[in-house]
Amino acid sequence: PVESRIAVAPFMFHELPVSRQGHVEDEPLFFWGGMFWPWQDRTEAFETLLKTFERIRRGQLVIVGVSDRSGSPGGLDYSYADHPHVTWLGSLPFSEYVMELKRSAVAVDLCRPTEERRLSSDLRTGTALWSGAPCIVTPDSPWAAWIEECGGGWIVEYGDAKSLANLAEEIALERVDIVAKRRGAKAISQRISRDDNVAPIMKWLRNPAKRQASPDFFQARAQDRERRIRDMQKEIDLLRHEKNALQHDLDSIRSNPLFRLYKKACFWK
Repeated sequence: PVESRIAVAPFMFHELPVSRQGHVEDEPLFFWGGMFWPWQDRTEAFETLLKTFERIRRGQLVIVGVSDRSGSPGGLDYSYADHPHVTWLGSLPFSEYVMELKRSAVAVDLCRPTEERRLSSDLRTGTALWSGAPCIVTPDSPWAAWIEECGGGWIVEYGDAKSLANLAEEIALERVDIVAKRRGAKAISQRISRDDNVAPIMKWLRNPAKRQASPDFFQARAQDRERRIRDMQKEIDLLRHEKNALQHDLDSIRSNPLFRLYKKACFWK
């Protein structure tokens, strides 16, 4: 693709209140939810958070999701559920998933960068921001630009354990203004919920039409076809040249007197 990221159609949520409601834990909650696929390696970030919580004896990681059970290094196994700073709730109905998000101080979506991550639009991060939860993401996240612009969270390079540990400590010890970060997440939530964000795709869905291929596409196809024809013609010419050379060698052998004598000797035998 000519662009660094393929075009994606924005999706819209109904707007929700973004204030913290219900029971609030004594310790700040770090929310991590979704399906944990084996190619999405997030173990380094998990371990950094948990080591930080152990060191400062504060902080709770709430996991809402299920393991892929593949046993691969990239996936998360349920042994994390026994950690004293982990609350693993498994899969939940969407309404309860959102409620856990709203109770949390921050949502975390960190995994090793892959092509799949660069091309996707992470629904888990979008859901967290829509719920009013500030997010910690990597720079390759499609939400990173809005998070940075609106102050709706933090951007941390995957593998930068020191920066992540420092950030986790600041949040767990409540040294950051989570309320301000929630305001940033609310600003992103309002962008997601605006009707004009999805007006172009809704207009197309009401009256779908097949897009005409651009002239550049046909021109590229024609040029590629001409290039292949030229390559094939060169190969045919080379084969003809080799055939002519072999025929010339064969005629030279047949015209040799020794070859004719050899043929006669073979005949009389």
